[in-house]
Amino acid sequence: MKLKAALSFYIIFFCLVSYTSFAQREARPFWSEIQAFMKEDSLNPPPASATLFVGSSSFRLWNNLQDYFPELNIVNRGFGGSTLSDLVFYADSIVTPFQWKYIVIYSGENDLVYDPNLEPSEVVNLFNRLMFLVRKTNPQTPVFYCSIKPSPIRKQFSRRFVQYNNLISNHIDQLPNTFYVDVWNILTSKDEQAESVFFLADSLHLNEKGYSLWKNELNKYLK
Repeated sequence: MKLKAALSFYIIFFCLVSYTSFAQREARPFWSEIQAFMKEDSLNPPPASATLFVGSSSFRLWNNLQDYFPELNIVNRGFGGSTLSDLVFYADSIVTPFQWKYIVIYSGENDLVYDPNLEPSEVVNLFNRLMFLVRKTNPQTPVFYCSIKPSPIRKQFSRRFVQYNNLISNHIDQLPNTFYVDVWNILTSKDEQAESVFFLADSLHLNEKGYSLWKNELNKYLK
């Protein structure tokens, strides 16, 4: 009798935990995009030779990403307007289930914009949480983390962006198989202002010229 009662308790507990987890995902932004990625991955699982680009809309809008890196097998998992916090939340759905040749990340900019009280050091902590998850299934995979870019429309956040870039760059220098890719300086003028010629009309996202600069910088690493 006790065994039956205990078994019933664990079944109910498991169902509640599963329901809570599902409900949390449904309530989280971008869940529909993540579901689409998961469906695609279930139908066509990425091979171990694939390179993952993952992060926010700067990757999501890089629609012809494969054309920029024809020698690589690219899987683009940019979603949102997402934050690094979102990426941590969804990492076990779209990042860690697979083995990757390379992982390229652009995320963190929106965290500092959406929450003005968030310290740059806290975003570094989010990066560490992400890397903890990544390294569980991809312990040796080279990871390339792109710095925050200098979007003209977000000029008022430049000081926070630079502070974060400095922190994360110094931190990544201490991590094995993890590399900081500077996309800030290649998009700024001599007076350290964002060059609008590299951005779309929204002054937030890159145009073809901007992505060409990113390609050239990333090609120094993706060999």
